[in-house]
Formats: sequence, structure tokens, C-alpha cells
Amino acid sequence: MNIFKEIHDTYRVIDRYLSYKEVEAESQTLADYWANMRAVNDKAYFVVLFSRLEVTIKDRFKKKYPDIKNPTFKVMLSSITPDTGQIYKSITYYYGIRNKIAHGAIKYSSINIADFIRFINTEIL
Repeated sequence: MNIFKEIHDTYRVIDRYLSYKEVEAESQTLADYWANMRAVNDKAYFVVLFSRLEVTIKDRFKKKYPDIKNPTFKVMLSSITPDTGQIYKSITYYYGIRNKIAHGAIKYSSINIADFIRFINTEIL
């Protein structure tokens, strides 16, 4: 099974549960709590998914350039897609979000996991 699909399937189960809890909450305070949990879950799954994307990019780079040691993410990315193209721009955009989340700047209210998976499946895999 595709690792991205496995992660997405797991995400959907948890998101449905959190969504149910939010809708069925007996107070606005509880509804807000569950809504926040959904946002945290989105960010967590996004970082996990992006880490798998990084592995995919790194593996492709290593196949093309086995002797190059310790390249930056953007060097690896530009080796598999033109750095002037839309795929490169989209991935670097997501990379910026990933870095902000991973380093504590959790200001993004929502990451659309389905859109990110669709992007990975159509543009990367």
C-alpha cells in the first residue's frame, strides 16, 4: 500500500471522530476545544506527510546523484523538477509551511490534507 494513502486514511478516521465531537459538543467551549484539536491534527498529519515527501525527493536525488553528500532540500528538489516550474514553487511553499509548523509557529488555522495528498499523488508520485 502507498504510504501516503495509509497516512491519509488514518488521518480521515481521526478527523471524522474529532469533527463528530465538535458537532456534538454540549457547549461552545467544548466545540472550540474540538475544533482546535482538529487544527492541531491537521498540522501534525501535514508534517508527517511532508516528511514522507522529503524522503521521496531524497530517494530520487540519490538515484540520480549517488556521490553528492548532504545536499539541501532545495538542491534535491531542483534536481527532479525545474526550479522555475509550478511544482517546485508549490513544494517550496509547502516546505515553508512545514518549517513554520515544525519550529513552533503554528499560526496556520487549517491545512487542507486532502488537497496536499491530491497534489502529491498527481504531481509527485
